[in-house]
Amino acid sequence: MRVAIVEDELIASESLQDKILSIRPNTEIVATLRSVHQAVQWFEQNEQPDLLFMDIQLSDGLSFCIFEQTEVTCPTVFTTSYDEYALRAFEVNCVDYLLKPVSTEKLERAFVKIEQGLLSSANKQDAGDIMREQISNLLATYTSDQKIYPRSILIPSGDKFVPLEIAQIAFIKAEMRMAKIYTLDGRSVVLDKSLDSLRTQLDPRDFYRVNRQYIVARKAIRDISHWFKSKLRVNLIITPPDDIVIPPTSATEFKQWLTK
Repeated sequence: MRVAIVEDELIASESLQDKILSIRPNTEIVATLRSVHQAVQWFEQNEQPDLLFMDIQLSDGLSFCIFEQTEVTCPTVFTTSYDEYALRAFEVNCVDYLLKPVSTEKLERAFVKIEQGLLSSANKQDAGDIMREQISNLLATYTSDQKIYPRSILIPSGDKFVPLEIAQIAFIKAEMRMAKIYTLDGRSVVLDKSLDSLRTQLDPRDFYRVNRQYIVARKAIRDISHWFKSKLRVNLIITPPDDIVIPPTSATEFKQWLTK
C-alpha cells in the first residue's frame, strides 16, 4: 500500500511513519509533506496514494484547504490533537480521523477499514465529489467556533513595518522590557513588546510559555531531556542563546501540551 503523510511537526511525522511500518512493514511511504502549499504541489505532480494521513492544523493553514486547491480522491485519515465533535459526524468510508497521539491500535483499525474494501468500486468513482462535499462541511464546522489568531506580526523597520509570519517563529526571548524573536531560518529581530503581550497573539496550541524568559514554538522542539532537580531542558532544532529550562512545577503540564 502506498501511503502519503501531511504533517508539519517532524516528531509527529516520524512517529507516525514508525508506527505504520511496525504494523504494515510492506507499506511504501511515498511522501512526507509539511504544509498546504507543499501538499498541493505534490498532488498536482504525482498519482494518488492508496491512503493519506493528514494533520488538520498545518503551519500555513488548515489542511482542508488542500482539497479546495487540488484534486484528492484517495481515502483520507485526519489526525488531530482535539476531540472535535464535528469530525465524528463525517466518519464515513473516505473520511476518517484519529486523535493524537495516534495509538497503534487505532492505526491498525484505520488500515483494516481500507484493506477490507469498505470503500466500494462505485464509491471510488465518485470519491472526488464525496470528498469535496464532506471537506466543505468540515471546513465550515471546524472554523465556525475557532478563535482567529493573526498570521503575521508587524516588525518596525525604519519608517515602515515589515510583516513577519508567525509560522516562521522558533522561539521568543524576553530581553529587559522587550522581546527578541528568533526564526526557524536563523534570523532574529527585537520587538518593543513584552512576552505577555505577544502571547495573546500566539495560538496556545502552537506556542508555550516555558518560563519567564522564553516562549517556544512546538515545531521548533527537537526533544526534551532531564535536567537538574527534576527540571526539563527543551532542545530546539536551532540553538538558543542559553539553556531553556522548565521548572518542576510546569514539567507535567508541558509534557501534556507537547503530546496533544
